[in-house]
Amino acid sequence: MSRGGGMSRGGGMPDDAQRMPMDRRLQERINQTIRQRLALSDEQFDKMREVASRIEDDRRTLRSEEMTTRFAMRQALLAGEKANEKRVSDLLEQMARIDRRRLDLQEREQRDLAKFLTAVQRARYIGMQEQLRREMQELQRRRLDRDSADSGRMRPGPRRLQRPPGTP
Repeated sequence: MSRGGGMSRGGGMPDDAQRMPMDRRLQERINQTIRQRLALSDEQFDKMREVASRIEDDRRTLRSEEMTTRFAMRQALLAGEKANEKRVSDLLEQMARIDRRRLDLQEREQRDLAKFLTAVQRARYIGMQEQLRREMQELQRRRLDRDSADSGRMRPGPRRLQRPPGTP
């Protein structure tokens, strides 16, 4: 991380001091777009943000557990034919439980939103969430691709010996 609010990682990524205002401005634009496209009243918008905040905390926890479980599964499978069957079975069951919890979370979110949003507003909101998720995943993928390309330029690979002209 760089000092003084500069860029880090070779100039590509802003540090935390820059990221916070950028994140805040992005969230404000997202909120404004949601409010306009769903034609929300102030009361509806406040309630929606409360539900979204509560649900997002649970989603974050679920994503963390899923990442941990998937990592553990990859580690367990690295043993190849000697993989621990019981461990792999337990991890598969854990992944299924995580999927069920994700569905339960979606259902809870819909029940909570149904208390103050119409079905059309909820459907539009789901569509907006999905679009935003896809866009964020694409940005993340491009950033990883760019970082990989940048690190590739910074670390030259093995040099090929050039043969003198006329030699096979």
